[in-house]
Amino acid sequence: MQLKNYLRSPVNIKKLEDNTMKNIKGLLETLEQQEQELVFDSFTNSDALKLGTILAGKIEQYEEPLTVRIFIGDVIVYQYTKAGDEEFRFGWTYRKYQLVKKTGHSSMHSRIRAQFLGEFADLTAQPEVYGFGCGAFPITVKGKGIIGAATVSGLPDPDDHPIVVHAIEELLGKKTAELPDEVDRAFLA
Repeated sequence: MQLKNYLRSPVNIKKLEDNTMKNIKGLLETLEQQEQELVFDSFTNSDALKLGTILAGKIEQYEEPLTVRIFIGDVIVYQYTKAGDEEFRFGWTYRKYQLVKKTGHSSMHSRIRAQFLGEFADLTAQPEVYGFGCGAFPITVKGKGIIGAATVSGLPDPDDHPIVVHAIEELLGKKTAELPDEVDRAFLA
C-alpha cells in the first residue's frame, strides 16, 4: 500500500518519467550511432548474398520460423525463410522496409520515436503500409545514402534488430554500439 502511494506522488511520477525519457534518449542515440557507423563503401547483389548468408546462419540458431529479406531499391535481392507462416512474415519485412525508406532510420529507431515521442502519427495510421516492428536496418552507402535495407522478422521486439546489426558488423568487419541492457520486450510492449 505504501509503494502505491509512493509511485502515485507527483514527485515520484516525475522521477519515473525523467528516467524513462533519459533511457529513451540514450537508446535513440545508440541507434543513431549504429546507423552512422554501419555504412558500406559500396553494396552490390554479391554483397547482399554475403550479408544474406550471414543472416541465414544467424536465424538458423532459433527455433522460431524467421525470414530474412534484403532490399535494394524496391527489389528483393535476397530472401531466406524458415518454414512456417511465411506470408505473414513476408508482409512484415516489406512493411518494415517501407518504414526505413520513409523515415531514413532503422525500424526500431522509428518505433521508439513513434511509441514514446508520439512522432509519425501519419505513418502509424497506415499499418498496412508501414511496419513499426524492430528488425529492418538501412543499407547505407557512402556518397549515396540509403539504398535499401536488411530485414529480419519473426522474433518478439526488439530481438530482430541485433541480429541484423551483428550480421552487418560481421560483413563490414567492425563493431558498433550495443543496445542498452534495459531494452527488453516489456519496454517495447
